Amino acid sequence: MIDPMIPQEMTLDREESNSLRDKATELIGADSYLAGRINSTVMDVMTQHMRLMNSYYSNRIEGNPTTLREIREAMKGVYSEEPTKKDFAKESIAHIKVQDWLEGNPVEKADIYKVDFICSIHEQFMMQIPEEKRVVWNQERTDSTPVIPGEIRETDADVGNHEAPSGDDLKYCLHRFEEAYDLTKGYKLKHIIGAVSSHHRLVWMHPFADGNGRTARLHIDEILKKIGLKGVGIWCLSRGLARSGDAYKNMLAAADHPRKGDRDGRGNLSESELLNFCHYMIDTALDQVNYMTMLFAIEGADDRIKSYVKARQEKRILKDSNQTEFMPTLRDEAILLLQKLFLVGEIKRSEVGPITGLKDKTLTNLVSQLKKEGLITTETNRSPIKWALPIHAEEYYFPKLAPKD
Repeated sequence: MIDPMIPQEMTLDREESNSLRDKATELIGADSYLAGRINSTVMDVMTQHMRLMNSYYSNRIEGNPTTLREIREAMKGVYSEEPTKKDFAKESIAHIKVQDWLEGNPVEKADIYKVDFICSIHEQFMMQIPEEKRVVWNQERTDSTPVIPGEIRETDADVGNHEAPSGDDLKYCLHRFEEAYDLTKGYKLKHIIGAVSSHHRLVWMHPFADGNGRTARLHIDEILKKIGLKGVGIWCLSRGLARSGDAYKNMLAAADHPRKGDRDGRGNLSESELLNFCHYMIDTALDQVNYMTMLFAIEGADDRIKSYVKARQEKRILKDSNQTEFMPTLRDEAILLLQKLFLVGEIKRSEVGPITGLKDKTLTNLVSQLKKEGLITTETNRSPIKWALPIHAEEYYFPKLAPKD
């Protein structure tokens, strides 16, 4: 009914060049290279920062047009007075909070594909959506079905041209899902291919009345982390899926296709279309890993930090909270300090003077300014200075990471 769960080994063996195994191997290596070149401080800051991006892009896929500015305002408890915009912003905040919850409640490798864990992701997301919005309407909008957080649906569901399984069929599919992708068995390449295969199969089952897409994208991020891709959180799969336009939805729909004949696998669903979907997903992941690797190249980062400081000196950067006032200028010496922090993450107070060549009050004033503007953080006047990423520097430090509002 839901087979094949993953392309057969013999099918993968037949791929001669640029095979799925080759791409999975490349993804493992590219992710390891990216994670290995980022210090722990910058990693922590960027992981937190990218949760907002992940929310933004995942919700864009669902037709949620909330801007990054609106999400940031909502994070501070400030919402639009327009009801629809307010609801959309709450969806984005819910997505961020689920990512925070997942970090604080890590799942065991053996449980990553368990239905209970997937239900917990759905529950955490839906519980933060206003109750009156937790409903699904029929096409005529004459009847609605409540969406119960974390509960498998008991009603039928049609998604486009796809009739999702229900009743005993859905129970069988969920059991097969748990069984087929077990991370305690097999090898790493198969786990990568299994992860992207499972993403389609979870969406195909449509186990919840609503919220399946967001749940599935949150789920695959956790799978990839559990497999051992340490850069997940720095690179954002949802960003790539959202930026590829309708390709993501089209590839999902194509993989719904029934088996096309005796040469199309052994299950009831098309193995060739599942293989195409896996290629698309890994290609998308590689694109995002390579993009972030480019952004973290030291030479390019140094140039972008210089550009940021120069833009400050030329009064080209507006204050985030006041779009009619420019940020104050920065001394040239700030460049050396910001470049060093991006490279190493944090430095001792005693190192700041030698790095900048400044002393006494001039040095103190520069550090105070950088801290006030969010470019660095420090707990006390004697504690180490750490790299930080304020909104007004994002466009320069990481160009095109997010669209302009």
